[in-house]
Amino acid sequence: MRIADGRMELSEARKVLQEIEKAPFTNKWAVLILTSFANLSFCRLFGGDLIAMIIVFVATFVGFKLKQILLEDGMNVKLVFLLCAFFSSVIATSGHIFGLGEKPEVALGTCVLYLIPGIPYINSISDLLTGQYLVAFNRFMDSMVLTFCLSVGLSVGILLMNLQLF
Repeated sequence: MRIADGRMELSEARKVLQEIEKAPFTNKWAVLILTSFANLSFCRLFGGDLIAMIIVFVATFVGFKLKQILLEDGMNVKLVFLLCAFFSSVIATSGHIFGLGEKPEVALGTCVLYLIPGIPYINSISDLLTGQYLVAFNRFMDSMVLTFCLSVGLSVGILLMNLQLF
């Protein structure tokens, strides 16, 4: 923003970019474990019991690890979201299929929350508020497509497992 506002010279921006490029990456195992615990916490927040929380932890761990692997291999992000939601939902249906816990529906509902593209949605609103309408629309539509892919993966997983929720 400072460059666009004329408050930073291009040479200074290059120095900042070089510092960012030199910064070490966050440990991907730490991110994987913490993301799994965060999703487990969402499950508890929405009323999940211990079994549902364990199921969500495993579903998130497997799905997020798959996401890391596929993105490192350069696979299309939309396909990655679809596949990760599918695998997480198949794992999360285990509560229903095997009669585990008292709240298997909470596990199924929270198993894909790690895929919600919250930051892109926030960025689209930020762009909208600053008058960058085309960028805002582009980011919003991209976020909607990712959410759609997530929904398709979740739905296909539920259908494949022949889960009768009603």
